[in-house]
Amino acid sequence: MTKAAAKAPAKKKAELDIAEVQRCADAVLAEELYWFPVRHHSPAVAKHLRAAMRERKPKLVLIEGPAHATELIKHVIDSKTKPPVAIYSSFRDDSASPASPAPRPTFRRAFPSGTR
Repeated sequence: MTKAAAKAPAKKKAELDIAEVQRCADAVLAEELYWFPVRHHSPAVAKHLRAAMRERKPKLVLIEGPAHATELIKHVIDSKTKPPVAIYSSFRDDSASPASPAPRPTFRRAFPSGTR
């Protein structure tokens, strides 16, 4: 190991700067928004979304999904993740009656090969 390499600080994994994200989000939200709602992602929707993103070149993309999927966003935006990417969640409750409160949904994770 060279002296320069020994003195070089170890690379730290980039941490999310919440204040910076909030500042950027506030700035973008002050501009006119472009909504592209997706309820069911199909090849046709993917084609149109890709075209819209290439045309508009967004500064910020807001992804709405189940709260339990928030921790998975880091995998979606990871440079090693290659499309197509999907976060799949499902819920089934065979025991609930119409009068009982819905239990918390279960969440299954799916990752494209090579992202984990």
